[in-house]
Amino acid sequence: MKKTFCRVILLSVLAVAMAACGRQNPDALLASADDAIGISDYRSAQNLCDNLSDIVRTDTLSLQPSQYCRLAFIYMTLAEHQSAATATAEDNIAAASAMFINALRISPDSVQKFLNGLAPEDIGHAELLLHLSEAAEARNIIQQFEEPDSIPDSSPNHGHEN
Repeated sequence: MKKTFCRVILLSVLAVAMAACGRQNPDALLASADDAIGISDYRSAQNLCDNLSDIVRTDTLSLQPSQYCRLAFIYMTLAEHQSAATATAEDNIAAASAMFINALRISPDSVQKFLNGLAPEDIGHAELLLHLSEAAEARNIIQQFEEPDSIPDSSPNHGHEN
């Protein structure tokens, strides 16, 4: 019990220290989030992931595709434990989907390599993320056709005045 308490304190200090640093190391933040999940400290893991998401909002190229994938999978794990975290399951799944889509946009080959190295227990998350990314892509295509300029005028005069 004392060992777990010390790890929680250490992770909290690490999160605060990294948040205060000008240059944050994404791999260190991801490793700390994994460690926090390992000891069921979902609140700390959530804060670390949200910190990384804030970095990504200002610089979408701040993470490598494998880091985006790792972050997506951590968000999926947090979604499973949303009652112990600070975000809802839906928020975490949306964040996971966004991170996974970013990875796919940067390098589909890197994402495939990441997926090939997954443990069997992570396959379900991978399948869900793939379906969500396909749905997002389909939504983008549909939205292109719904643009006001692409809808033909259906009036009898076809947009011409008499």
